[in-house]
Amino acid sequence: MKKLYILLSFLILISVVVFADSYGNSYVFRYRIIVEVETPEGIETGSSVLEIAMKPVKVGKSTGYKDSYRGEAVMVDLGERGKLFALKRGRNGRSWLLQVLYWTFPSGLGGITDKEKLAFYANLPAGKTQSLPVKNYPLMAHLKDINDPKTVVAVYDIYNGTHGELGTVKTDRLEDIYGAGVRIRDIRIEITDDPVEFKLHKLLTWLSKPKDTYFIESPPISKAQPLKYLDFQEGRLNNE
Repeated sequence: MKKLYILLSFLILISVVVFADSYGNSYVFRYRIIVEVETPEGIETGSSVLEIAMKPVKVGKSTGYKDSYRGEAVMVDLGERGKLFALKRGRNGRSWLLQVLYWTFPSGLGGITDKEKLAFYANLPAGKTQSLPVKNYPLMAHLKDINDPKTVVAVYDIYNGTHGELGTVKTDRLEDIYGAGVRIRDIRIEITDDPVEFKLHKLLTWLSKPKDTYFIESPPISKAQPLKYLDFQEGRLNNE
């Protein structure tokens, strides 16, 4: 049997917007995740824009920041091989959505406040790009039955060991699910200002359920944090 090689390339494009309210500046980080899959038949591509809003809130006499998210997972249609989903989470669960920016572009300032940190990232120049190390890759998943969320399985996952597991624990089923020779080639982050778009709910009709509910998949897709519908899509308005 001819060995199949599928090379996956991920581009994450990030944009930052700043606005103000009574407690100070609020920050919106917007980034596009582009997934390119190279197959013997050609390259398949999927992409999605994610948005993170950091709004100042009063905590006693101090000011903290509350985060909120809009956007959806990336889907790449691999034809007869199935569909690959790069979800909105990584090795530390949903915190990955913001922290991957910090890890990829460290400020190097040391001892700065949250406000100073957000201001630093708000001023990252457009087009700034950096590849991610493997430990910072997003969770990738596959649905055995596209109409049944309980059939979701992990394709690629990496997380810090818990419950007696030491070090970093990794799941890599790319070859098992999509064919021999499948490998991830690259994941990069780059600043952009494209708007958020929603499409997945047209294919995954079960996304109409309350977005904060947990999946009841068996076995659990990830030990790092229970999977939620939010990992596929969140923040969609009624007219979107």
